[in-house]
Amino acid sequence: MKNKKTIIFVLLLVLILVPIIILYLLRGPRHIITNINKNPKVSESTVHLGEEYLDISYKVLEKEELTLDFYAPSKSNKTTWPLIIYIHGGSWAFGDKSIDDSFIPILNKLKEKGYAIASINYRLSSSDSSFPSPVEDCKDAIRWFYKNKDIYNIDTDNIGLLGVSSGAHLALLSSYSNENDFIGDESLSSYKSNIKYVIDYSGPTNFDINDIRSSDETSMSIIKNLLGEDNIYKEDLLNLASPINYIDSNSTPTLIIHGEKDSTVPIDQSIKLYEKGIDAGMNINLLKVANGDHSLSNIDYIDMIKIATETLRFIEKNK
Repeated sequence: MKNKKTIIFVLLLVLILVPIIILYLLRGPRHIITNINKNPKVSESTVHLGEEYLDISYKVLEKEELTLDFYAPSKSNKTTWPLIIYIHGGSWAFGDKSIDDSFIPILNKLKEKGYAIASINYRLSSSDSSFPSPVEDCKDAIRWFYKNKDIYNIDTDNIGLLGVSSGAHLALLSSYSNENDFIGDESLSSYKSNIKYVIDYSGPTNFDINDIRSSDETSMSIIKNLLGEDNIYKEDLLNLASPINYIDSNSTPTLIIHGEKDSTVPIDQSIKLYEKGIDAGMNINLLKVANGDHSLSNIDYIDMIKIATETLRFIEKNK
């Protein structure tokens, strides 16, 4: 009888501990890296595996300086590193280059596989700044890495973008547009901005004027963040800001991840992009997340694993 009680106790203990362990492994470490160099004066001799370099200036404007963070791979046997640039969301008006907690486990895994990670600031919408300023900044950040590839050991044939929400919109535009589109800093204009692949988490893809006219007040205010108060009904500008209008057979390979219950950016935006990409013959994939909201913060463990696995698989396949 005593042995039977012991066995039952052990089984109950296992049932309790296993989910906790799985959750811990899924969430991963809370920080990307521990060795930090703030405001670095980086030279070729100072960029080391397993270190991060914060607040690096990549563009100086009249009223502000734009910065980025660079995270070296934790492991690599190569002399140059593939790079993934993270572009934050925030309705084009909020947020900064601090990486969202939900992406840290994925990015840590990529660093272990030899990838460098960068996260960039761009001009947020204000009375002084609107479209195309944030796209120019994102493309200039890419050009800056081409310019400084030897210092940061970057394999410029293997640069990918990962964007979230409005950051995904900027990632798509930066990837699909031509070399000479959206030039901001003339001193960077001679450098390339080619991208190998792009990952779009819940990004808006199409600003159709008829949809905008019927939009609710919240959606209208978000779009005004991007275009500016006076440009909301300018169809030529709406078309220019819509990634779906840049699609052709040579468009950058794309992975779309979108929650089916997204009430901020309806999944129909991603479905239309995917369908146009398929019709054009481009390399494009869509992962629909059942019951996922805009931030995908409400999904279960199975969907978390599916998203992480698909993201890693897509990057490895298209590197």
